[in-house]
Amino acid sequence: MLAVGRMVRALLRGADTPECADLAARLVAEQPAFRFDPYPGRASGYVVDTVQTVLHFFFSHQRFEDAVTGAVNRGEDADTTGALVGMLAGARCGARALPRHWLDRIDRAVVRAITAQTLALLAIGLEQTASPHPTLFSPGDRP
Repeated sequence: MLAVGRMVRALLRGADTPECADLAARLVAEQPAFRFDPYPGRASGYVVDTVQTVLHFFFSHQRFEDAVTGAVNRGEDADTTGALVGMLAGARCGARALPRHWLDRIDRAVVRAITAQTLALLAIGLEQTASPHPTLFSPGDRP
């Protein structure tokens, strides 16, 4: 799952899909069980199945809604795979890609709270990245 976190970080820093594909390829090279192409079709809560499903739908669908609904429609551990694909696709596509018909169903107070929390978390991440001693590790770093 660390690879997925690294992909999100890269996307938030301006990386594109090919750079994420490199991170995914590195994961598969180091841990072949996580190979997701061809997609084995399992979406259980087992971490290997989850990561395979997430990476498959993230890389096979450029549109946010298609990636998320594709993963969720696999069933099984749909809440987890949907959340993780949504995290990656959201970082890649941005908030403007969120389907309006999904957003219209969310209470406005909840949207404001989520927006405030997101901005605060991003600010913390930027502060840590700018620090001479960041607490976030780079891809090759070991604690």
